[in-house]
Amino acid sequence: MKKIIIAIFLLVVFVLIFFAIKSTSENSGTISVNSFPQKASVYLNGELKGETPLVIKSLPFGKYQVTVKLQGYKDYNEEVSLNSSNSKVFINPILEHSVFSVSIDSDPQGADVYIDGVQKGKTPIIITDLITGTTHLIELKLVNFKDWKQIVSSETNNTLTINAKLEPITTEVIINSIPSNATVYLNDAEVGKTPLDLKDIAEGTYNLKVTVPQYEPYQEQIEVKKGNTIKRDIVLTKAKYYISISSNPSNAKVFIDGMEVGFTPYESTSITEGRHKIHLELDGYLPYETEVTISQNQPTIISINLLKLP
Repeated sequence: MKKIIIAIFLLVVFVLIFFAIKSTSENSGTISVNSFPQKASVYLNGELKGETPLVIKSLPFGKYQVTVKLQGYKDYNEEVSLNSSNSKVFINPILEHSVFSVSIDSDPQGADVYIDGVQKGKTPIIITDLITGTTHLIELKLVNFKDWKQIVSSETNNTLTINAKLEPITTEVIINSIPSNATVYLNDAEVGKTPLDLKDIAEGTYNLKVTVPQYEPYQEQIEVKKGNTIKRDIVLTKAKYYISISSNPSNAKVFIDGMEVGFTPYESTSITEGRHKIHLELDGYLPYETEVTISQNQPTIISINLLKLP
Protein backbone atom coordinates (compact mmCIF):
# COMPACT_ATOMS: atom_id res chain seq x y z
CA MET A 1 0.00 0.00 0.00
CA LYS A 2 2.85 2.37 0.88
CA LYS A 3 4.54 1.67 -2.45
CA ILE A 4 1.35 2.56 -4.30
CA ILE A 5 1.07 5.91 -2.50
CA ILE A 6 4.71 6.76 -3.34
CA ALA A 7 4.15 5.84 -6.99
CA ILE A 8 1.03 8.02 -7.17
CA PHE A 9 2.92 10.92 -5.57
CA LEU A 10 5.80 10.65 -8.05
CA LEU A 11 3.33 10.50 -10.92
CA VAL A 12 1.60 13.67 -9.72
CA VAL A 13 4.98 15.45 -9.40
CA PHE A 14 5.97 14.36 -12.90
CA VAL A 15 2.69 15.58 -14.36
CA LEU A 16 3.03 18.94 -12.58
CA ILE A 17 6.62 19.36 -13.82
CA PHE A 18 5.60 18.40 -17.35
CA PHE A 19 2.79 20.93 -17.46
CA ALA A 20 5.01 23.59 -15.84
CA ILE A 21 7.67 23.05 -18.47
CA LYS A 22 5.11 23.00 -21.23
CA SER A 23 3.52 26.16 -19.88
CA THR A 24 6.91 27.84 -19.65
CA SER A 25 7.98 26.78 -23.16
CA GLU A 26 4.70 27.97 -24.55
CA ASN A 27 5.39 31.42 -23.09
CA SER A 28 9.12 31.74 -23.85
CA GLY A 29 11.36 31.95 -26.87
CA THR A 30 14.92 31.94 -28.17
CA ILE A 31 17.14 34.63 -29.67
CA SER A 32 20.10 33.42 -31.78
CA VAL A 33 22.78 35.99 -32.55
CA ASN A 34 25.70 35.62 -34.94
CA SER A 35 27.85 38.29 -36.58
CA PHE A 36 30.53 38.90 -39.16
CA PRO A 37 33.16 39.09 -37.86
CA GLN A 38 32.45 36.84 -34.90
CA LYS A 39 33.55 37.16 -31.26
CA ALA A 40 31.41 40.27 -30.87
CA SER A 41 29.83 41.00 -27.47
CA VAL A 42 26.05 40.54 -27.24
CA TYR A 43 23.97 42.66 -24.86
CA LEU A 44 20.32 42.00 -24.08
CA ASN A 45 18.56 45.05 -22.65
CA GLY A 46 22.01 46.35 -21.70
CA GLU A 47 23.16 43.14 -19.98
CA LEU A 48 26.16 41.25 -21.41
CA LYS A 49 25.16 37.72 -22.41
CA GLY A 50 28.24 36.43 -24.23
CA GLU A 51 29.96 36.47 -27.60
CA THR A 52 28.79 35.56 -31.06
CA PRO A 53 27.76 33.00 -32.12
CA LEU A 54 25.30 32.88 -29.18
CA VAL A 55 21.90 31.31 -28.47
CA ILE A 56 19.86 32.79 -25.62
CA LYS A 57 17.10 30.39 -24.52
CA SER A 58 14.02 30.46 -22.32
CA LEU A 59 13.31 34.16 -22.72
CA PRO A 60 9.82 35.18 -21.61
CA PHE A 61 7.68 36.63 -24.37
CA GLY A 62 8.14 40.35 -24.75
CA LYS A 63 10.32 43.02 -26.35
CA TYR A 64 14.13 42.95 -26.18
CA GLN A 65 16.84 45.40 -27.22
CA VAL A 66 19.75 43.46 -28.74
CA THR A 67 23.12 45.24 -29.07
CA VAL A 68 26.18 43.75 -30.76
CA LYS A 69 29.57 45.39 -30.06
CA LEU A 70 33.06 44.77 -31.44
CA GLN A 71 36.11 47.06 -31.16
CA GLY A 72 36.73 48.92 -34.41
CA TYR A 73 33.14 48.43 -35.58
CA LYS A 74 29.92 50.37 -35.23
CA ASP A 75 27.46 49.10 -32.61
CA TYR A 76 24.57 47.13 -34.07
CA ASN A 77 21.16 47.64 -32.42
CA GLU A 78 17.89 45.84 -33.07
CA GLU A 79 14.62 45.58 -31.13
CA VAL A 80 12.92 42.19 -31.33
CA SER A 81 9.60 40.83 -30.03
CA LEU A 82 9.13 37.26 -28.82
CA ASN A 83 5.56 35.89 -28.91
CA SER A 84 3.68 32.70 -29.68
CA SER A 85 3.90 33.30 -33.40
CA ASN A 86 7.54 34.47 -33.29
CA SER A 87 9.25 32.43 -30.62
CA LYS A 88 12.58 32.00 -32.41
CA VAL A 89 14.46 35.07 -33.61
CA PHE A 90 17.67 35.00 -35.65
CA ILE A 91 19.97 38.06 -35.80
CA ASN A 92 22.95 37.95 -38.20
CA PRO A 93 24.42 41.44 -38.67
CA ILE A 94 27.41 42.23 -40.89
CA LEU A 95 29.21 44.76 -38.72
CA GLU A 96 30.37 48.02 -40.28
CA HIS A 97 33.78 49.44 -39.53
CA SER A 98 33.72 52.43 -37.22
CA VAL A 99 35.67 55.25 -38.89
CA PHE A 100 37.07 58.66 -38.05
CA SER A 101 38.30 61.56 -40.17
CA VAL A 102 41.58 63.45 -40.37
CA SER A 103 41.90 66.97 -41.77
CA ILE A 104 45.48 67.41 -43.01
CA ASP A 105 47.23 70.61 -44.10
CA SER A 106 50.89 71.52 -44.48
CA ASP A 107 53.17 74.54 -44.73
CA PRO A 108 53.96 74.75 -47.60
CA GLN A 109 50.88 73.15 -49.15
CA GLY A 110 50.84 70.70 -52.06
CA ALA A 111 52.58 67.84 -50.22
CA ASP A 112 51.70 64.29 -51.26
CA VAL A 113 49.67 62.55 -48.52
CA TYR A 114 50.13 58.84 -47.81
CA ILE A 115 47.96 56.86 -45.36
CA ASP A 116 49.44 53.49 -44.39
CA GLY A 117 51.58 53.65 -47.54
CA VAL A 118 48.71 54.46 -49.92
CA GLN A 119 48.72 57.85 -51.68
CA LYS A 120 45.50 59.78 -51.00
CA GLY A 121 46.12 63.19 -52.62
CA LYS A 122 47.78 66.48 -51.76
CA THR A 123 47.43 68.89 -48.84
CA PRO A 124 45.04 70.34 -47.85
CA ILE A 125 42.86 67.23 -47.72
CA ILE A 126 40.27 65.50 -45.48
CA ILE A 127 40.45 61.70 -45.12
CA THR A 128 37.14 60.25 -43.92
CA ASP A 129 37.61 56.47 -43.81
CA LEU A 130 40.18 55.70 -41.12
CA ILE A 131 39.19 52.74 -38.96
CA THR A 132 38.85 53.44 -35.25
CA GLY A 133 40.68 51.36 -32.68
CA THR A 134 43.74 50.91 -34.91
CA THR A 135 46.82 53.03 -35.59
CA HIS A 136 47.44 54.70 -38.95
CA LEU A 137 50.69 56.11 -40.36
CA ILE A 138 50.37 59.50 -42.05
CA GLU A 139 53.26 60.60 -44.31
CA LEU A 140 53.72 63.88 -46.16
CA LYS A 141 56.24 64.18 -48.99
CA LEU A 142 57.28 67.29 -50.88
CA VAL A 143 60.28 67.88 -53.15
CA ASN A 144 63.13 69.68 -51.37
CA PHE A 145 61.56 69.05 -47.94
CA LYS A 146 62.11 66.29 -45.41
CA ASP A 147 59.44 63.59 -45.22
CA TRP A 148 56.99 64.21 -42.38
CA LYS A 149 55.44 61.31 -40.42
CA GLN A 150 52.89 60.90 -37.63
CA ILE A 151 50.91 57.97 -36.20
CA VAL A 152 47.24 58.66 -35.40
CA SER A 153 44.41 56.67 -33.85
CA SER A 154 40.96 57.30 -32.42
CA GLU A 155 38.40 55.31 -30.47
CA THR A 156 35.48 57.51 -31.51
CA ASN A 157 33.88 58.75 -34.71
CA ASN A 158 35.41 62.23 -34.70
CA THR A 159 37.70 64.43 -36.82
CA LEU A 160 41.37 65.01 -36.03
CA THR A 161 43.16 68.11 -37.34
CA ILE A 162 46.82 68.06 -38.41
CA ASN A 163 48.86 71.08 -39.49
CA ALA A 164 52.36 69.95 -40.49
CA LYS A 165 55.29 72.38 -40.72
CA LEU A 166 57.59 70.86 -43.34
CA GLU A 167 61.34 71.27 -42.85
CA PRO A 168 63.44 72.19 -45.89
CA ILE A 169 66.15 69.75 -46.89
CA THR A 170 69.66 71.05 -46.47
CA THR A 171 71.29 72.30 -49.66
CA GLU A 172 72.14 69.76 -52.35
CA VAL A 173 74.23 70.03 -55.52
CA ILE A 174 74.18 67.13 -58.01
CA ILE A 175 76.67 67.13 -60.88
CA ASN A 176 76.83 64.54 -63.68
CA SER A 177 79.04 64.75 -66.74
CA ILE A 178 79.92 63.12 -70.04
CA PRO A 179 82.63 61.94 -69.87
CA SER A 180 82.37 60.97 -66.21
CA ASN A 181 85.13 61.21 -63.59
CA ALA A 182 85.43 64.92 -64.25
CA THR A 183 86.89 67.09 -61.50
CA VAL A 184 84.41 69.47 -59.86
CA TYR A 185 85.46 72.77 -58.28
CA LEU A 186 83.46 75.22 -56.18
CA ASN A 187 85.19 78.61 -55.97
CA ASP A 188 88.40 76.92 -57.24
CA ALA A 189 88.35 74.34 -54.42
CA GLU A 190 88.21 70.74 -55.62
CA VAL A 191 85.14 68.98 -54.14
CA GLY A 192 85.07 65.63 -55.95
CA LYS A 193 84.62 63.70 -59.17
CA THR A 194 81.48 63.16 -61.24
CA PRO A 195 78.97 61.70 -60.71
CA LEU A 196 78.85 63.83 -57.57
CA ASP A 197 76.12 64.48 -54.97
CA LEU A 198 77.04 67.21 -52.49
CA LYS A 199 74.87 67.84 -49.43
CA ASP A 200 74.97 70.43 -46.65
CA ILE A 201 76.75 73.02 -48.77
CA ALA A 202 76.65 76.42 -47.10
CA GLU A 203 74.21 78.83 -48.69
CA GLY A 204 75.75 81.35 -51.06
CA THR A 205 77.00 82.05 -54.57
CA TYR A 206 79.61 79.72 -56.05
CA ASN A 207 81.63 79.50 -59.21
CA LEU A 208 81.11 75.95 -60.46
CA LYS A 209 83.82 74.52 -62.69
CA VAL A 210 83.96 71.01 -64.19
CA THR A 211 87.10 69.84 -65.96
CA VAL A 212 88.44 66.79 -67.76
CA PRO A 213 91.85 66.71 -69.44
CA GLN A 214 91.67 67.50 -73.17
CA TYR A 215 88.10 68.89 -72.83
CA GLU A 216 86.88 72.45 -72.64
CA PRO A 217 86.11 73.30 -68.97
CA TYR A 218 82.52 73.99 -67.99
CA GLN A 219 81.94 77.03 -65.79
CA GLU A 220 78.81 78.55 -64.27
CA GLN A 221 77.83 80.68 -61.30
CA ILE A 222 75.28 78.95 -59.09
CA GLU A 223 73.15 80.17 -56.18
CA VAL A 224 72.89 77.61 -53.37
CA LYS A 225 69.82 77.97 -51.12
CA LYS A 226 68.47 75.84 -48.31
CA GLY A 227 65.71 73.56 -49.54
CA ASN A 228 66.76 73.81 -53.19
CA THR A 229 68.43 71.09 -55.22
CA ILE A 230 70.79 72.18 -57.99
CA LYS A 231 71.32 69.50 -60.64
CA ARG A 232 73.51 69.76 -63.71
CA ASP A 233 73.95 67.15 -66.46
CA ILE A 234 76.97 68.43 -68.38
CA VAL A 235 78.24 67.26 -71.76
CA LEU A 236 81.83 68.46 -72.09
CA THR A 237 83.28 69.44 -75.47
CA LYS A 238 86.54 68.04 -76.74
CA ALA A 239 89.14 70.83 -76.90
CA LYS A 240 90.60 71.80 -80.28
CA TYR A 241 93.89 72.87 -78.67
CA TYR A 242 95.27 71.44 -75.45
CA ILE A 243 98.51 71.59 -73.49
CA SER A 244 99.39 69.88 -70.21
CA ILE A 245 102.58 70.63 -68.29
CA SER A 246 103.68 68.74 -65.17
CA SER A 247 106.95 68.75 -63.26
CA ASN A 248 108.79 66.83 -60.58
CA PRO A 249 108.76 68.46 -58.11
CA SER A 250 105.52 70.30 -58.80
CA ASN A 251 104.52 73.92 -58.15
CA ALA A 252 107.02 75.34 -60.63
CA LYS A 253 106.12 78.66 -62.28
CA VAL A 254 104.99 78.25 -65.86
CA PHE A 255 105.76 80.85 -68.54
CA ILE A 256 104.39 80.61 -72.06
CA ASP A 257 105.97 82.98 -74.56
CA GLY A 258 107.44 84.94 -71.65
CA MET A 259 104.11 85.41 -69.81
CA GLU A 260 103.51 83.78 -66.41
CA VAL A 261 100.34 81.64 -66.68
CA GLY A 262 100.35 79.49 -63.51
CA PHE A 263 102.05 76.66 -61.66
CA THR A 264 102.60 72.99 -62.39
CA PRO A 265 100.59 70.91 -62.85
CA TYR A 266 99.19 73.21 -65.53
CA GLU A 267 96.78 72.66 -68.38
CA SER A 268 95.04 74.91 -70.85
CA THR A 269 92.56 74.67 -73.71
CA SER A 270 92.92 78.33 -74.61
CA ILE A 271 96.43 78.11 -76.03
CA THR A 272 96.60 79.10 -79.70
CA GLU A 273 97.77 77.04 -82.63
CA GLY A 274 101.45 77.32 -83.62
CA ARG A 275 104.85 77.45 -81.93
CA HIS A 276 105.23 78.48 -78.28
CA LYS A 277 108.14 78.80 -75.84
CA ILE A 278 107.67 77.00 -72.51
CA HIS A 279 109.73 78.07 -69.50
CA LEU A 280 109.62 76.63 -65.94
CA GLU A 281 111.16 78.07 -62.77
CA LEU A 282 111.37 76.65 -59.25
CA ASP A 283 113.62 77.88 -56.43
CA GLY A 284 116.59 75.55 -55.91
CA TYR A 285 116.25 73.99 -59.37
CA LEU A 286 117.68 74.75 -62.77
CA PRO A 287 115.25 76.56 -65.09
CA TYR A 288 113.78 74.48 -67.86
CA GLU A 289 112.95 75.74 -71.33
CA THR A 290 111.58 74.12 -74.47
CA GLU A 291 109.60 74.93 -77.59
CA VAL A 292 106.39 73.16 -78.65
CA THR A 293 104.11 73.24 -81.66
CA ILE A 294 100.37 73.28 -80.93
CA SER A 295 98.15 71.67 -83.58
CA GLN A 296 94.39 71.27 -83.76
CA ASN A 297 93.02 68.05 -82.19
CA GLN A 298 96.55 66.97 -81.19
CA PRO A 299 97.01 67.24 -77.40
CA THR A 300 100.46 68.37 -76.21
CA ILE A 301 101.62 66.79 -72.96
CA ILE A 302 104.91 67.75 -71.28
CA SER A 303 106.32 66.00 -68.20
CA ILE A 304 109.61 67.34 -66.80
CA ASN A 305 112.03 66.20 -64.09
CA LEU A 306 113.65 69.38 -62.81
CA LEU A 307 117.35 69.30 -61.86
CA LYS A 308 118.60 70.67 -58.55
CA LEU A 309 121.09 73.51 -58.61
CA PRO A 310 124.71 72.45 -57.84
